[in-house]
Formats: sequence, C-alpha cells, structure tokens
Amino acid sequence: MRGSKSVGVLSLVLVMTYASGGLRGARAETLEQALSGLLQSSDRVAAAQLNLQANTEGIDEALSAYYPKAAITGDAGYEYTDSPSLRDDGDDYLSTDREGVALTVTQNIWDGWRR
Repeated sequence: MRGSKSVGVLSLVLVMTYASGGLRGARAETLEQALSGLLQSSDRVAAAQLNLQANTEGIDEALSAYYPKAAITGDAGYEYTDSPSLRDDGDDYLSTDREGVALTVTQNIWDGWRR
C-alpha cells in the first residue's frame, strides 16, 4: 500500500508538470553554452573583465613613454621689423607675411634605469 501511494504521487507530479508546460519548456544545453550564459550574466565576472581591461590599458600607457613621439607646429602672420641694422643699410623697415612649419620627433634613448 505504501508503494502504490508513492507511485500515485509521482504520477500526479508528472501529470501536473506536463499540464503546466514544464516539459515543453525544457531544453538541453552543451557545457560551453551553459558556461557562456553564466559568464555573461555574472556581475563578478563582468567586474573582473573590466578590471583586466583597465590593467591592460595601464600597461600600454606606461609603455607608451618608450615610443617615439612626433609634433607638428606652425605659425603664420604679419611681421614688421624696424631695427638699427636695417636703418644703417638705408632701409626704413621690413614688412612681410610670415609662415613657418616645424616637425619635431623625439625618442627616449635612456631612461636612467627607471624601467
């Protein structure tokens, strides 16, 4: 009698599960899919990934001090020069337009054993 009650209860649970759609919603996942889903939904994993990304960018920033750097500067404008040497030559003054461009490239050769 005791065995028939447990079979009856088990049958009732299965029928209720099937009727509520529980078995239709079940699906099988591979281990990779399950781990991927867990990694995407975990706040701790997301925080650790952001921390790793920040540390990697910090290393890149520190190493950038050893890369060559280039700078381009330029200027343009009106220039008026009235100097004693021009007056000695018989010229009153010099008036001209002025343009200039400069390219500066620097490279750290020695850092004093700081690295």
